Amino acid sequence: MTVLAWYPPMWREALLLCLVVVLFLAYWFRRNVLAELKSQPPGEHVEAVCRANNLSFPEIEQRLGADASLEQWQNAGRALGREFKLLTFLLTHAGSVGQSRPTFTDRMLMADFRLMQASFWLTLRLANRPPRRALGEMVRILNRLADSLARRVHALRNRAAV
Repeated sequence: MTVLAWYPPMWREALLLCLVVVLFLAYWFRRNVLAELKSQPPGEHVEAVCRANNLSFPEIEQRLGADASLEQWQNAGRALGREFKLLTFLLTHAGSVGQSRPTFTDRMLMADFRLMQASFWLTLRLANRPPRRALGEMVRILNRLADSLARRVHALRNRAAV
């Protein structure tokens, strides 16, 4: 039996199955990203990474209050995007003891940052309200990526000292 010989109800079942698979994958992805963000507090070296690279994401969330203008939210979104690009560049090019590329978890966080970035801009432009939830998650992701970079640099320094 060929694919073209399927009866119409089988097409519906196949589409329903594909939809269920996509929904389960999306649920798994979000669940794992949120669990990863909650699992570990940022390390003590994140502040050093932020100072060394002029990163301002720890202060961005605190600066935006209830009376922040649309322009301030847009500037915060752009700044977080630039800092994300810098951190991902550093993560992909910082050689480490056993790895030269970001881990699977780091890549999941990078993908989630892109999703939250889209959510941030859609909420800001279409809903005309401050996208606090998306901004908070973007800051937490940058915090984890900076922590991952700090751990890599710390491992390289320890290896060089030995």
